[in-house]
Amino acid sequence: MVKTVTLRELFSKHLVPKDFALFSIAVEGFELKVLETLGAFRPVVILIERSLECIVESLAKQKLLTNYLYVFAARIGCNEV
Repeated sequence: MVKTVTLRELFSKHLVPKDFALFSIAVEGFELKVLETLGAFRPVVILIERSLECIVESLAKQKLLTNYLYVFAARIGCNEV
């Protein structure tokens, strides 16, 4: 068993500003679950691994980020900004 916490809990505990500059996510297929726990935190730029195996997962991440008012900026290898 591994204890987990939401990003909201982690960022609040460590006094992370709500609009910090860069958030890079590399969680081997769990990006959507991680993003869903952002709460009120809105990093200026998010670097996220693109799921090449599962288009449904990629579309769900895109929809969530669009709902958070993020705009796709670039693809660098298998990462998206």
